[in-house]
Amino acid sequence: MEKHLKSDPKIADPIISDLMDSHFTIEEVQNAIKHMKPKKACGLDGIPVEALKSASSTLTPLITMILNYLLDLQHFPQSWMEGLGIPIPKGGDPRDPNNYRRITVLPLFGKLFETLFNNRLLFLKDIRNFEDKFNGGFKKGSTTSDNMLMLLGSIQRSQFLKQPLYVAFVDFRRAFDTVNRNMMFYKLIRKQIDGKLIRLLYNIYSKTKTKICVDGFLSNFIYDTLGVNQGGPNSSDMFKDFFGRLRRLPCKNSWHSY
Repeated sequence: MEKHLKSDPKIADPIISDLMDSHFTIEEVQNAIKHMKPKKACGLDGIPVEALKSASSTLTPLITMILNYLLDLQHFPQSWMEGLGIPIPKGGDPRDPNNYRRITVLPLFGKLFETLFNNRLLFLKDIRNFEDKFNGGFKKGSTTSDNMLMLLGSIQRSQFLKQPLYVAFVDFRRAFDTVNRNMMFYKLIRKQIDGKLIRLLYNIYSKTKTKICVDGFLSNFIYDTLGVNQGGPNSSDMFKDFFGRLRRLPCKNSWHSY
């Protein structure tokens, strides 16, 4: 996979390359810190968001310098990607591990970097029109009721035209945990989304590991090799990009897909 993460200057989009290679600015980091949600659980580092917010004016220049150094180095500290996993029961037999879902809390600076990356990725999608307009998942201003309305409209249209309507319901249970990471990054590269930021994010994904907390006791580290980064601020968008072309599969013979 590493060989695909080396941009070909002959095909690289100059706007994308500049966005993915340029250093973070102090204003960019300040804005990311400002929008980090307070009153959230701490990770293994024990640093709350409130501590960073209260000292942001003093720490932001230093944090910006460190993040830009890591961007040039293409290397991320292992300790910043060590998650704290908490199993949440979903119901059923409590002795069955399948009846739990895992919530992972990342260290503060790991979350900060992913927030900065996601802000740039969302901006890039906007200016390059990469956003799939048919995918309403994890999109600001989009709700489940929008999809229900589209389905109702499709049913009414098919009834009026006396045409059959085929609806496929896909269960994405545990899908976050089973995404092929190499394929996920390959799809980004196919969109010419490449550069230092992508390569640093790939380095991050190669280091993710989690300790599970049960009844106050911590397990040994468990390395994550599949799925989007649990607890990462950009995980939902990475997941959506991975399945972005799924709707095109059944679009033959003039079928309509939503």
